[in-house]
Amino acid sequence: MLKRKAPSSIDEAEKRPERTPCIPEPGYSPPSIRFNALCSVCEATFSRVREDQNTFSCFHSITELITSAAEGCHFCNLITNSMSSSKGSPQLMKENLLTENDPQTTATFKGLKAETRYVADIGISFLLRRSDALDHDVLAEVDLLFGDGADDTGEFTLSGDSQSENSWDQVLQWNRQCLEKHLACKPSSTAIPKSDYPARLICVGDNPSTIVKLFETSKIEVSKSYTTLSHCWGSHIPLRLLTDNYSSLLEGFKLIDLPETFRDAITTTRKLGIPFLWIDSLCIIQDSAVDWSTESSKMGQIYKNSYLNLAAAAAKDSTEGLFFPRSPLQFVPCHVRAGRTGNMRSVRSTYSPEGAGSDEMILYSRAWVFQEWLLAPRTLIFGKNELLWECGELNASEVYPKGYPTLLDSVKGVERLRLATLRNEWQNLYCKDSIERWELWCRVTNDYSKRKLTRFSDKLVALSGFAAEMAKSWEGMDYLAGIWSYRLRRGLLWRCVEPVKLCHRLVCTTPSWSWASTDRPVFTDFEHHFIDGLVEILDASIQHSVPSHRYGAVIDGHIKIKGPMLKATIVERKDDGEWNILLSDDSKENTDGSEHDGSEHDSSEHDGSEYDGSEYDDSEDLDSSLPFTIRATICWDDPTFQKIIKAASVYLVPFEISLLPDDAGLDLQGLILLPTLTNAGQFRRLGWFRVEDKWRGNKHMKRSISLSYDDNSPRDSVPEEVESLDGCLQVPPDKIDGLWPYRTALELKAIWIDINAREAAEREAASYDVRTRKIQEFMVDLTKAANRDGTISQSGQSKKDDFYCNGMMNTTLLERYGDDMRHIYPKIHSFLVMTFIRFNSDREEGKLCEELYEEHHGNGYFTFRIV
Repeated sequence: MLKRKAPSSIDEAEKRPERTPCIPEPGYSPPSIRFNALCSVCEATFSRVREDQNTFSCFHSITELITSAAEGCHFCNLITNSMSSSKGSPQLMKENLLTENDPQTTATFKGLKAETRYVADIGISFLLRRSDALDHDVLAEVDLLFGDGADDTGEFTLSGDSQSENSWDQVLQWNRQCLEKHLACKPSSTAIPKSDYPARLICVGDNPSTIVKLFETSKIEVSKSYTTLSHCWGSHIPLRLLTDNYSSLLEGFKLIDLPETFRDAITTTRKLGIPFLWIDSLCIIQDSAVDWSTESSKMGQIYKNSYLNLAAAAAKDSTEGLFFPRSPLQFVPCHVRAGRTGNMRSVRSTYSPEGAGSDEMILYSRAWVFQEWLLAPRTLIFGKNELLWECGELNASEVYPKGYPTLLDSVKGVERLRLATLRNEWQNLYCKDSIERWELWCRVTNDYSKRKLTRFSDKLVALSGFAAEMAKSWEGMDYLAGIWSYRLRRGLLWRCVEPVKLCHRLVCTTPSWSWASTDRPVFTDFEHHFIDGLVEILDASIQHSVPSHRYGAVIDGHIKIKGPMLKATIVERKDDGEWNILLSDDSKENTDGSEHDGSEHDSSEHDGSEYDGSEYDDSEDLDSSLPFTIRATICWDDPTFQKIIKAASVYLVPFEISLLPDDAGLDLQGLILLPTLTNAGQFRRLGWFRVEDKWRGNKHMKRSISLSYDDNSPRDSVPEEVESLDGCLQVPPDKIDGLWPYRTALELKAIWIDINAREAAEREAASYDVRTRKIQEFMVDLTKAANRDGTISQSGQSKKDDFYCNGMMNTTLLERYGDDMRHIYPKIHSFLVMTFIRFNSDREEGKLCEELYEEHHGNGYFTFRIV
């Protein structure tokens, strides 16, 4: 690592502990950085690139690669950086390679082999392996995109440390541009309410003072600007505000007593000319539950009303600081000329900015920081490689100081843009109507749920700033433990998604129907537009742990529902991880999921041809014509269930039927419940289920993948005569039996471009499908009832009649879309018919258990509660 810059004026005034001496990393470039300079080996490798062909070249040894990077080869630096990201440091990789090949010596080992893959119309992928490695044993991958050859790296003035004057000049330029030109970033003319202001701030003082003070905001002007610091506590416990030291911190404390990150934040705040800084550990009394509860409830406002948020994104704790040494050649895009003379093309390596979408930024894996990042008007991100700026009108980095390219290249880059778009949409929250606000909230909670919390009890508290901000512009909507009353029926249909490692359903007071009751990532689907409701939400209420904190933790809550309910046995299928819902008593004998999967009723097999539904008997005995089982997708809220339960008797409540987003069929979603047996009609949520009827399957996708992937059988042997290119044998590595061949990011991009094109054509064809049109016509009136603002709709249903803005409910279970349509949704039809039959059969035989409902209404409908 590079040596840190000379100490700032703060550090000069009072000596601080020295950091561990830095050792130059492989890839460290000297001060005179030459972008796009290649070594002779890299030049030769790219000269062998052939159009529509993979080529293989003998490459550097690992020692030569490290040396070449240190001597300034731009592309060798990108390779070593890729190796560091996936396999550890190049030096460690060198030791591993030596050990694997000859444990007795570190002098010799087999060399490395480079492969270039030409991806038509997109770019070139570079892969590095050991010469004897298998297909999937990739040490490094660098992807390059075709371009016009323009060299925009000449303007880069990146130095070997992110604390350089060049970096600081860029920060000042971003700040000045935001203040002078960004209308979206102009502060509100409305004064900040005293209740929204933090109770305490740190008065940073001026250089070269070595003393800072804690200030009570009741004694200063509320209009004063302040910065905030987002940081990871990690295992290190910094100086904290406690009841015992409160008075002494008001008098002042030394900078030397603060960890590196805090000192750097004070230095930055001083340079910006801002008088105050807010740090959670120093501005909230850490051993006072009352103060923590009060201040955490307004955390969102603290960040929203700040001038600038300083994000220590790359530091694992407060000892690592904001600034890092760096090697620009390891992350600045490299321009290369590839191909033979006369047929050369310009390519540029892909670029992945650090920040909220970067795996390397440990800060953004934390749930609390998600709120801080989204609500702050401006954020200065301190990454490992560079500084980044985010505000209402600009997302930029030192590599792209004027803003990122329209489309970033890598998967991480696309994720970065997605999050930047999410942030900008939140900044424009007040311009959105109800449906747009609801969709934005779903996206926020989908993302937030992926992030980590030290204390699970903070699940709703760390989101309270978002909820409070949303409520200001959403009059009349109730907030129910992380779910809004608007479109509540759909909001309850969240489902847990992978991964399940280290996740478990915790004992908590949050009601089971709230996604905040689980620590797993969740997903709420907000893209369905044609919806047919099966249940009615009659009432919803919650009890907060602190009554005055409307958006914080809850200790109780219930949802009262009128809807159909089916008691059924579900069995996990052996072959595909799906489940079978057993519909008849006869099918209960089949508990291994191996037979009677309902495939004979899978409408996707007919691919649009006429299907007359002749297997259905129109006699009075409807049960005799139904399939034994229905295939379903099931997601358990508790991953323990997913691992150990193979069959279970549960209660299934279908909530909604919707037209799939690609118009490929119908989708029934509902909840899996289990009675609590403590109160009549009271259930707990166990999970989510889906039944699909597709009249157009994923055949285009399957065909595209099959065309794009090679035969995955290993090569038997190398032929005696092998094509040679400039003396390099063109022998692909052996593939791993049972696995698809290794695919680069560019190849996967090409596959998805093909899939999207095919699906677009398929959707266009679907718009003329008579089945799609009939279902749309049926649902359109129901959809109108849940219009965008929840006011009086064309169907005459008002918000008073439909407080939860779900739209009209259709209670018809038999022939729901008419007798002539049931053949296009056989599985959903069978589920609804069996729900009706079971109810009537149990009622006639006196088998309806009064403990399972508050009221029954006939036709399979009950009133019950979920707690």
